[in-house]
Amino acid sequence: MLPWSTSQRYFCNTLAFIDKNGNVARDFNIDPTQPYANSLNQWSDDGKQFWGQLQFDATPKIIYRISISDWSVKKFFVEPLNIGEEFELNANTGQIVYSDYPDFFDTDSRQQFTEAQQKYTYFCMI
Repeated sequence: MLPWSTSQRYFCNTLAFIDKNGNVARDFNIDPTQPYANSLNQWSDDGKQFWGQLQFDATPKIIYRISISDWSVKKFFVEPLNIGEEFELNANTGQIVYSDYPDFFDTDSRQQFTEAQQKYTYFCMI
């Protein structure tokens, strides 16, 4: 089973799972009134769960899991966590790790942050 989206990191209306013959086995419509981009993350090792995220800008707002056995969808609202663009998801356990290390858009800001020896935190969700 392969996930297919009308776009990977852009606005899309449908996430479709296709079988080996290219036929749509199940599709999901994404609310077009929400300004989210759908990003496809990964499969669990056993292929029974698929993970994705809905994001605004580069920030995930919702991480979702689709269980292939019954096509159920579980949404995890992560906006309050302020997860940045860089995070790691373990598709087998649902655990994520991220940090509050800031995004830099120029080398001077990065250097100032480093020279000031500012601290940042890694968050590991259990």
